[in-house]
Amino acid sequence: METDWKARAQTLTDELNEVARRGRETEQVLRQAISRLCVAVTGLDPSLDSRLNQLRDAARRGGDLAAVETELTRLADAVLHGGEARPVELMHRLLGRLKLPAAQLRRARELWNEATTGSGGAKIDALAELLSAGTPVEPAAAALGETANQRLLSMLSQTQWPDAIAEEIEGFRERLAGDAPADAWLGVVEELTALVAKTVSESHEQIRAAEEFLADLTDRLRELDAHMQRGSALRDESLAGGRELDRVVRGQVRDIEVTVQEATELDQLRADIGRHLSVIETRMAEHLASEEARHREAGETERALRERLGQVEQEADKLRQEIALVQERALVDAVTELPNRAAWDDRLRLEHARWRRFGAPLSLAVFDVDNFKSINDRFGHAAGDKALRIIASALRSRLRQTDFIARYGGEEFAVLLIGASKAGAFKVAEEMRLAVSRAGLHTRTRPVEVTISCGISEFQGDDSAEAVFERADAALYEAKRGGKNCCVTR
Repeated sequence: METDWKARAQTLTDELNEVARRGRETEQVLRQAISRLCVAVTGLDPSLDSRLNQLRDAARRGGDLAAVETELTRLADAVLHGGEARPVELMHRLLGRLKLPAAQLRRARELWNEATTGSGGAKIDALAELLSAGTPVEPAAAALGETANQRLLSMLSQTQWPDAIAEEIEGFRERLAGDAPADAWLGVVEELTALVAKTVSESHEQIRAAEEFLADLTDRLRELDAHMQRGSALRDESLAGGRELDRVVRGQVRDIEVTVQEATELDQLRADIGRHLSVIETRMAEHLASEEARHREAGETERALRERLGQVEQEADKLRQEIALVQERALVDAVTELPNRAAWDDRLRLEHARWRRFGAPLSLAVFDVDNFKSINDRFGHAAGDKALRIIASALRSRLRQTDFIARYGGEEFAVLLIGASKAGAFKVAEEMRLAVSRAGLHTRTRPVEVTISCGISEFQGDDSAEAVFERADAALYEAKRGGKNCCVTR
């Protein structure tokens, strides 16, 4: 029992240490990301530079995360509340870049000040008419915004983000890419700051909870160990008491033998034997009383030990369930509720190993939503998420129980078709493609056409998983170039 208990305790301790280790790794990644983010956006808004420098210093120092959380909160407040004065400042900078006569420039500033103090839409109309006489903003202003978007996009792409926020980071990258508005970086920085602050706080809380549980577990283990040591001491005392009783009894028996041999009178012999027997009887009674006391104490110790062990086992089971839930959530995409990229990587390694061992057919398909960016741009990211959920449901409904589908990233889905040749996989993929086109998306009471393209490849020869995925990905791009809404095999 003692060995089993210690083994279970050690297993639980190892699991908690692993949770703490992962938490520390996540903390380090976030610290690096915060530092790089600060470097990337420094200079884009001078009013935030001092906060960014303080945040970068707090992230680089290490130690307690409380300082980082404090600086993140202050930066978020500066981004959110500092914006009250920023429209005025930006408008005056804009007016300064317009080639207006001095009188018109003064009048424009007056109209802007009156409009912002609640004088009505007439002032805005008058300002717009006045500004129509000026020349456009200097190209440097637009170039600055474009450079800011590019700088932030580069930082987001180069940084290794935790899996838990990878989806949000991908959304930020999409908002900054292509023909994004010049000031898109402002909203991204605001939301990214809040996201990092939340993630750091959650990571800190997980580490703190794990450390508290480990400390409590250590205290309980020490208490259990004390109970076990007391039980061992009682056994030693019992053994020592038995040996002492044996020594006394043997001594008294030898004395009786000597007395019998040397006795000359019967009365004296009786008296001597009675005295020796009385000593034996007394020591026997004392030993039995000690044994009964030790037995009661041992029983109480064992009962307390069982109660404590039961409590530890209950808490260990609860913790295992929580860890299992966290691990399960870590492998599920929050938007589509499909397995995520991490789950895909694990399953791909498993199925590739099975294919190499047994040689049963195995195919891989990669789907990509056609023109997904236009859905986000026209209807917003909420509509984009809704479209992803509808697509995921349609794709999953056409799969067999043995197949596996995951959201690979962004608007891309990956599928493993177990036991399917290239021809069989193409048939299933076509059914999935048609299911998506028929699913139908309505946003703002208007129907939105949603289609997907697919690339398919079968495992053959000495294929690595990466090689098969690359072929399927190449087939996908061929489908895109061929007009989209189709499946191509390679």
